[in-house]
Order: sequence, then structure tokens, then C-alpha cells
Amino acid sequence: MLRAPGPAIVAPLTRAMVRTPVAAMAVLIAAPSVYAAARGHHDLSFPVTVASVVGAATVAFAVDDPAQSTLTPCPVPRSTRRWARGGLISLAVVSSWAVVVVSAHAADYSLTPLRPRIAETAAAAAFAVAFAARAGRDGSDSPGLAAVTATLLTFAVSSGLGLTITWLPQLGHPQHATRWWGVAFAAAAAAWWWSRDPSARIRPRRCRQADDLP
Repeated sequence: MLRAPGPAIVAPLTRAMVRTPVAAMAVLIAAPSVYAAARGHHDLSFPVTVASVVGAATVAFAVDDPAQSTLTPCPVPRSTRRWARGGLISLAVVSSWAVVVVSAHAADYSLTPLRPRIAETAAAAAFAVAFAARAGRDGSDSPGLAAVTATLLTFAVSSGLGLTITWLPQLGHPQHATRWWGVAFAAAAAAWWWSRDPSARIRPRRCRQADDLP
């Protein structure tokens, strides 16, 4: 059962996250939209797509545990620490997205339709978390950073090759929302599998009853 993280772990988690790339990612989410709006551009489709993918991929840093040496002696399970980090990261992403919304309003740009953006965001988040979970299982020192890098490269390559390979999903393509949902569900299943505790796969042998013995 998950226990609510108290101030005793929130403080070290916050201090540890300040030293991670989360703050830089939050700036990267909002910067393209702010720049485009400041230059007087009215088409923010590309900056908003960047904000969607980068913001979703940033969730992968929840898998990192930079405060592990401090918090391991505490009676707080790893899953609770991940949820706490995820909450703090989500707060940073939402704050950056507030800047994106303000920039879009200033540029007279409509953020709709939302359906393809939601699908792309879900796919990027699930893919990043799955990659981070796998990298963490393989012993990576910074699975979150590896996952964010891999997600951004994979989605950029998929969009580029999608111009010639028609079955690959492309970012910003409204007709590809179904494909992105497929990526999201497949990646979510992989994230669940790779996030499992290895000890959970070990099934104890059934004890033989005394009357079953020869």
C-alpha cells in the first residue's frame, strides 16, 4: 500500500531534483513558444508539438533516484518515492505549459484540435517511462536522461522517415492519432513489465503435504 510522502522525503527529493536536468527541460518546453510569439509568429504548431513531446518525456526523470542514498534508510517504498518525484516533475511541466498557453494566446494561435496532441503526448510519456525503466534495470546511472534523449531522437526520426515510410507515425499529423495511441499502449505495457520488482517473478514452490510424501 502506498503511503503519502511527508515533508521528510519531499525536501530531499526537491533538493536532489534541482541538480537534475528537470529545470532545463522545463525551460525547453516553454522557450520555443515564447520565442515564436515574441517574433510575431501566428503559427505555433511546431513549438507546441515540441512542448508536448518534451513535456511528456520529462516524466521519465521520475524513475531516477538521485536521493537514494539519503532516503534508503527511511521506511518509504521505492514506488512512493517515484510517485513523489513524478508529482514534482508534473508541477514543473504544468508551470511551463502555462507559459506555452499564454504565448499561444498572445500569438492568436488555437491549441485545438487536441486529439492528436493528446495521443502524441501519451505515446511520448509511455515510451520515455518504459525506456527509463529498462535502462534503470540494466544499471544506468541516469535512466531518465537516457530515456528523454532516446524519446526525442526516436520521435524525430519517426517523423522524418514517415515522409517516405507511410506506416510510421508523424508528429503533428492529425490522421496519425490512432498510430500514436498504439505506441502509447505498447509502451505502457513495456513500462509496467520493466518496472516490476524482480523478486515478484520468483514463485515459491508449493510445499508438499506430508501425506503426499512416499
